[in-house]
Amino acid sequence: MKRLLFFQFVAFFTLHFSYTQNTSWEFINHSNRCDLLNDVLLDIDGNYNGLVESFDYLNLYDSSEFSQIKIMKINPYGKKIDEKIILSSNYNYHPRSIFKMKDNYFITCIHYKKPVFYNMDFILFKCDLNFNIIDSISINYPEFSIPNSYSQVINDTLLCILDLNHLNKITAATEFIQIDHDGKLIKTHREREPSQNYGPHTISSSLDNSKYMAMGDVLMILDKNLNLVSIDSFISHEHRYFITTNSTTLLRWSEKKYLMASVSWEFTADLHLWFIDNNFKPIKSVLDRTDTTNDFCAWNGSIAYYNRNSIYTAGTSGPSVFPFDSSAVFITKLDSNLNVKWKKVFALDNYYALFKILPTADDGCLVGGWFSTITPHVYPKYEAYFLKVDADGNVTNTDDETHINWEAMIYPNPSPGSFKFDVIDDSGISYRVDIIDLQGKIVHSSQNQTNNNTINLNFLPSGMYTYNLFRKDALISSGKWIKQ
Repeated sequence: MKRLLFFQFVAFFTLHFSYTQNTSWEFINHSNRCDLLNDVLLDIDGNYNGLVESFDYLNLYDSSEFSQIKIMKINPYGKKIDEKIILSSNYNYHPRSIFKMKDNYFITCIHYKKPVFYNMDFILFKCDLNFNIIDSISINYPEFSIPNSYSQVINDTLLCILDLNHLNKITAATEFIQIDHDGKLIKTHREREPSQNYGPHTISSSLDNSKYMAMGDVLMILDKNLNLVSIDSFISHEHRYFITTNSTTLLRWSEKKYLMASVSWEFTADLHLWFIDNNFKPIKSVLDRTDTTNDFCAWNGSIAYYNRNSIYTAGTSGPSVFPFDSSAVFITKLDSNLNVKWKKVFALDNYYALFKILPTADDGCLVGGWFSTITPHVYPKYEAYFLKVDADGNVTNTDDETHINWEAMIYPNPSPGSFKFDVIDDSGISYRVDIIDLQGKIVHSSQNQTNNNTINLNFLPSGMYTYNLFRKDALISSGKWIKQ
């Protein structure tokens, strides 16, 4: 115990005097309100939608009349544009995830009435494109709490996993929920768990789309009707390699393998990256655990990749194994072979929770979450934050974004095949245009364009695309473009 305390003290001293708060972050402050950013979704206009839980900080979760769900509109550089309150309630609503299917947004949410922390509801809100709630689904669990939920859209179907803990503090289960693209409930299925806080933490489709795989401490294989086919251990290394937290993320990398991140425990929390084959067996993994400052991350680890060339991991880590100590945000960039290109650490003045990392069109990333101040004898204040990092790990200065104000005109839109853009600019600087399909793949890139150019895209199939227009390396315009 003395050695562990000594290690935590030394680690705190080293981190505290090595890193300071970067003032170019974007912090969203609402005076006496606490804002928890729980998810971020890239929109077709190139901006981001942040899902925020807001409440009165004086009463924390016992506050009822001030409970809100909000959407924050964030530009590509992490700066807030606007926000909208989509729900205010006399009871506690905890939004978890946001998705877009067809022409609607969907928000998953956990709901309960104080002071009881059981008898909870899982709620799915269906919203129009302006984030007006137009429909909802509610499933009640009278004897259970729902400490965690995980959701993923797979082939236009929303799959949700709920951790269910019984009020007897012993019995537990995992609930699988299947919802179609119109927000209609298809099916629910429940699996008994051996203990509470034990079960899958992420779900994906098999590479041939014939079944689902739910990953956590164990690997569950389910058919398309959510019937359990098999259950097995994932790997059998020493204890610290077991997947034991809810920070597991699984992405389809190609037609032959998955990319997965998992957080494991011994005396510290470490992040592992894996490539997994179509038989769910590890192909390659990487773990960095040289010291605390170089640790990949712990607490809320997550991954994202851009065009299969750059992999980003992000999370938060601190000098001890306990959350709500001072902590830092870690971001690591790797190549497609899991070789580390750079590692960065940002801030160590408060407690930071990270809930989302998204790749950006400039080969950088945007991370978001919430932080709380750590001041003795002062009630903690929670605020949302965003951090935009470029391809080299440099923080974008959110206070000096003159390039965002460049006027760019894109026409015709829709178009039978010609993509024309005009920018008011006589500097002679060249432009680059990237056309991206709905799978996130760059299908065309035009270099060294002038400020008044027409690009022939007749070869592309009809459909909706995203365009990104760059001046030098700065993204100045982004949005949807329809090929007729």
